[in-house]
Amino acid sequence: MIRLLLFLTAALPLLAEPTKPTKPIDPREFSEPIRVACVGDSITEGGRNGSDYPAQLQQCLGDNWQVRNFGVSGRTLLRKGDRPYWQESAFREAQAFAPDAVVILLGANDTKPHNWRHKDEFAGDYRDLVETFRKLPSEPAIHLCRLIPVVGEGNFGITEEVALEASAIVERLAAELGLELIDLHAPLADRPELIPDRVHPNGEGYAAMARTVATALSGSAEPGETLVRLHDLFGDHAVLPRGVPLPVWGRSATGDEVTVEFAGQSKTTQADDEGRWEVVLDPLEASAEPATLVARGNRRVEAEGILVGDVWLASGQSNMERQLGPRPPQPEIIGWREAAAAADLPLIREFNVPRAYSGEPLDQVDSRWVVATPESVVDFSAVGFFFARDLQPAIGVPLGIIHSSWGGTRAEAWTSAGALREQVPEFRETLDLLEGRSDPRAILNRWFERHDPGSGEPGWEAVDHADETWKNVQVPLKASEFGMSTDLGLFWFRRDFELPAGAAGEAGMVHLGQIDDEDTVWVNGREVGSKSRWQDPRDYPLPAGLLREGRNVIAVRILNPQGQGGWISEPSVLRLEAGGTTVPLAGEWKAKLGVDLRQQPLAGRASRPIDLPARLYNAMIAPLPPFPIKGVIWYQGESNNHDPAQYRRLLPTLIGDWRKQWQQPELPFLIVQIAPYQSMTPELREAQLQTVRSTPRTALAVTTDVGDARDIHPAAKAPVGQRLALAARAVAYGEDIPYSGPLFRSMEVTGAEAILHFDHVGGGLVAKGGPLTGFTVAGDDGEFHPASAGIRGDTVVVSSPRVSEPAAVRYGWANVPEVNLFNEAGLPASPFRSDAP
Repeated sequence: MIRLLLFLTAALPLLAEPTKPTKPIDPREFSEPIRVACVGDSITEGGRNGSDYPAQLQQCLGDNWQVRNFGVSGRTLLRKGDRPYWQESAFREAQAFAPDAVVILLGANDTKPHNWRHKDEFAGDYRDLVETFRKLPSEPAIHLCRLIPVVGEGNFGITEEVALEASAIVERLAAELGLELIDLHAPLADRPELIPDRVHPNGEGYAAMARTVATALSGSAEPGETLVRLHDLFGDHAVLPRGVPLPVWGRSATGDEVTVEFAGQSKTTQADDEGRWEVVLDPLEASAEPATLVARGNRRVEAEGILVGDVWLASGQSNMERQLGPRPPQPEIIGWREAAAAADLPLIREFNVPRAYSGEPLDQVDSRWVVATPESVVDFSAVGFFFARDLQPAIGVPLGIIHSSWGGTRAEAWTSAGALREQVPEFRETLDLLEGRSDPRAILNRWFERHDPGSGEPGWEAVDHADETWKNVQVPLKASEFGMSTDLGLFWFRRDFELPAGAAGEAGMVHLGQIDDEDTVWVNGREVGSKSRWQDPRDYPLPAGLLREGRNVIAVRILNPQGQGGWISEPSVLRLEAGGTTVPLAGEWKAKLGVDLRQQPLAGRASRPIDLPARLYNAMIAPLPPFPIKGVIWYQGESNNHDPAQYRRLLPTLIGDWRKQWQQPELPFLIVQIAPYQSMTPELREAQLQTVRSTPRTALAVTTDVGDARDIHPAAKAPVGQRLALAARAVAYGEDIPYSGPLFRSMEVTGAEAILHFDHVGGGLVAKGGPLTGFTVAGDDGEFHPASAGIRGDTVVVSSPRVSEPAAVRYGWANVPEVNLFNEAGLPASPFRSDAP
């Protein structure tokens, strides 16, 4: 398949074998949408709110194309530039995308004076970049692009003269290499109103860019007729579910008659007004013989190598996301080399859902099925792979894993908006803020307007705002040093500074170092910058005409919803520069608390869009139903550790929600209990235990013996997969086998002894490695003491000389519990407390 990379970059060196000029691409030559990778800096990245040029390019090209934005703000083509694109995950992701088409816009940041001093290396680095993409198995066609105009004096030291110099290199190299040149300068030339900040186009400017690129790629800026295609779940090497009516769906032109043929069946339907079509195949028998599925409409498409068996969904956060192969600096998965070497397993396949978020439910997903081989499984979810490896021989049919997870994410992000509104009401305000808004910054600003007195009109950033009563503080300082009633909040800072006449009106820069977590900065009442990642230095340009002779005012709003917060750079970093004048900004400032986040929880936080309710559900779960699944394996909770009581309501809500979306009310749901780690609380494990206790058709895989107190990503993933496979065999397939460790059921008291009863004793209780450990007991005073514990039949008897009448017993009640209660099946008991609320 052709892979076309569109690079908007600076300069490109000579290739050994020049690529022939490209011609418009005909979608009819492709069985799948044509994949376009837009690679670049902030001009490509845009606001990711639908007005950026890749998003508008998608609209121009239509459903027969798939455009992906790989832009990263501030990046350079030059390896010796201040922020090389080569080092970004987006660069690796662009390659993994296997594009058919590529648009790269790098080069603008290379023309900054401190970068352009390496301009002699620009061509060589460009050559290497093109060569990297050229060697992809997808064999992409490569387009080069002229840089967009620089308006006026530019910004960040960029000038039109140097930008044209870089563009000239691009033009020359395009000619030498036989590559087509996309001229992005012409549609914006002499239109300064389309580049209002002198660097980035506005929506209209991005639209002009998109039309230009679309014409270069397809020959037209108008979308063509949608061609019939299958949803990616029905692609090559798919595992299709057995024994149930099977919906098969996809897209085509409105009214197109579509026929699906598979396993001797033929079903016909018509695409609706939105271009969606669906047929339902009669239940299929399991089959390990590869077969072909055909869809015929305004063209014919085929999916080859398809098997029929069972499909499971693997979801959660980083411990599910973690691939089998190495991921430095995390420790290697124990036994991964041996597991991979033996993974010639053609009956196991994985469908990896790309990480994405959306404000509205999507119906498309961009992925493909991958057969398990020693080479491929290194990129499989480790837990998902071990689960499939242990389960597939037991069920004797092909097994597919749909892997949809994202590290560091919360359960509310994986739950639909409707379920959250109905069952977890504290998310309603956030959902209200999100409604009708796709720009994360607009969402957060709305929250500021509702709750922050400093963000009103006029706000606390105003030059004439009275701050005499504000607290005097020495900046930089951490949030714990603010001297406020809390260090989790929204804080305001102000200070005056003087400028001589020579600096008045001049463009400048303000440097505030690193700020945790999120900041917004105003100078003389005008917003000059905002960032959300604490790692990023706060270096904000000041436009000409903003600074005044004499008194000027800088205001900074800092949002700290978690962690240490505050200013975390050395004092020497904080300064303002303009017209040859440097003003130190460390020292005395005025400070005031705007919002105490303990009293008014933050809703709609924009700094991490993936934390927002329903965002991951919309993009990574909603496109999957009604594809039938056999069950779910779930490894998540670390990111909800801050509120385990809420998680106790969230997790059952998520389970019920997914069962509703799949219209499978008894869908098995298997939960991995969070492993021991220094900051993972026992209350979170309890929330998972209580969920299993209260929710039918669920099971708990306990991991107290395979955690790592110093690493939230324990390296022992094989036992997790093994325990999940046991649970699946019992819960989903009805096998009468031990599948869970002991789960506390009840307590009775006889004199000074507390007698504990358990479910899932699995042939008997066992103290692994010595006397039982990890038990504490309390009387009516609620003070817990270390306890002696012993096994008596199928019970555990607990006592302490310091407690004459036991009222409560706890087991493993610590972030890193030291425990050893197992059953004969070798499965560990879950931590618990008999006095659970």
